[in-house]
Amino acid sequence: MHEIIQAVLGGIIMSLGTAIAIYVDNEIVGAFIFASFLCFAFVWHFNLFSWVASYSTYHKGVHFKKHISTLLLTWFGNFTGAAISVAIFQQMPIGDDISRKAVQICEGRINNTPWGVFIMSVIAGFLMYAMLKHYSGPYSVTLLHTLSQLSIFGMAMAIWICGFEELTSDMFIFTYTGAFTIRMALVTIGNLLGTMIIPLANRIE
Repeated sequence: MHEIIQAVLGGIIMSLGTAIAIYVDNEIVGAFIFASFLCFAFVWHFNLFSWVASYSTYHKGVHFKKHISTLLLTWFGNFTGAAISVAIFQQMPIGDDISRKAVQICEGRINNTPWGVFIMSVIAGFLMYAMLKHYSGPYSVTLLHTLSQLSIFGMAMAIWICGFEELTSDMFIFTYTGAFTIRMALVTIGNLLGTMIIPLANRIE
């Protein structure tokens, strides 16, 4: 029960950050807001699909069946959180503005090829793993460590600015516009595979 609650909260927090980032007109400001909410979800240990996948990849000894179960619970929890957020925002005065801008984002992404969607999803998963790796590293009061922590925020901003396909954010955008399609399967697989790139590369001798 704790895992599903954390996943629902993660979906709500990311949806809130995504909604505000969509609403503001300045892309850099939007990216800053998106990154702030993403880091907030991370620090407070709310479950996001790509982070749960990253955590299980990063930490050895995670039981396979437990891993799959946690991923499925997180996916549906994130989607539930996104759907709840959509229902709330649609009743707010800014709901129409968010809908109009979300449609514009969807039109741009729908025109992308399935291969393009997959690649953008893999990159998002790769960045999410890199963020977890940086955050989980040993703490030290050094310039290098400070820059490493700042890079987490930079990578989070890059996900928004470049339009990389982060699953939880996409759930909100495409549910809001009614364009929730099979592309979510591509984003799910892409995010999952993206978290595996560095661990697999490290095993190559």
